[in-house]
Amino acid sequence: MRPSIQSKIDSDFVLILAAVAVVYLSLVYAPYRLLDDNWILRGYDPKGSYPGIPFIAVVQGRPIFATMIWLSRELASAIGSEAAIATIRALGIFGLSLFAWLLARFVQARGLPRLESVLIGVGAATLPTFQI
Repeated sequence: MRPSIQSKIDSDFVLILAAVAVVYLSLVYAPYRLLDDNWILRGYDPKGSYPGIPFIAVVQGRPIFATMIWLSRELASAIGSEAAIATIRALGIFGLSLFAWLLARFVQARGLPRLESVLIGVGAATLPTFQI
């Protein structure tokens, strides 16, 4: 019996998610922060600190980034900053996997075989990690 198109799609996504997770999973379970994470999650803007949300949204012209910071701070105040960092990073891994899967589907629709398409998607999602 031949597998259906839907099962191929699901198995490709699971394979891509597993490959991307292997590369990036230490970002989720390792209890460390980058300096950039702290100002986003602290939830307030002390005088003289990095510009606050209104400055970022209006003066810098980055309303989507300001909204993401606000949502991150709300999440951090609800579940704690360490858990919020892990959650945001896990969502990033899922997002990269989704991008890689969509790229693989796009490349496969252009005529490349399934394996090569999946490898291109995984390569594109993991390239920043291996560039260093």
